[in-house]
Amino acid sequence: MGNKVEKIMCRVAKRMMNTGARADRIEGDEDLSRAQTESMITQELLENYADIMRQLREHLPKTIPEMNDEELLALGCRYWSEDEPILLIPPWLWPLIPGDTPIRTISGEEFRKSEEDWVDFDTRYGCMAYGLLSEEVDAGG
Repeated sequence: MGNKVEKIMCRVAKRMMNTGARADRIEGDEDLSRAQTESMITQELLENYADIMRQLREHLPKTIPEMNDEELLALGCRYWSEDEPILLIPPWLWPLIPGDTPIRTISGEEFRKSEEDWVDFDTRYGCMAYGLLSEEVDAGG
């Protein structure tokens, strides 16, 4: 997928663990209320998320629909089943998928992604109940 993208993905894990460690330490601070602690941690998570998404937009070598199964699996997509080769999408990857990309739900419904669409971020195996068809991905969308 590219060394730069792999480094970004490693940074995701490191930032999440560092934020968790700070949250654990801050929670014991008697000078801060629980609401203040939660606000600080939420702000840090949102800033990290925005920065990492910016970096991924800059460094992904292809658009999501152009990626093959191996590349999508490296980004955290997961197969729904062997019988139905839908590559489920992790919630954080959804904003990187361009509009008009064909999407299939785990119940078999198909639609094209729209920037205005509201989707349920309920997850299975760490991914949403929405995915890309394996053969569509291999064919480049």
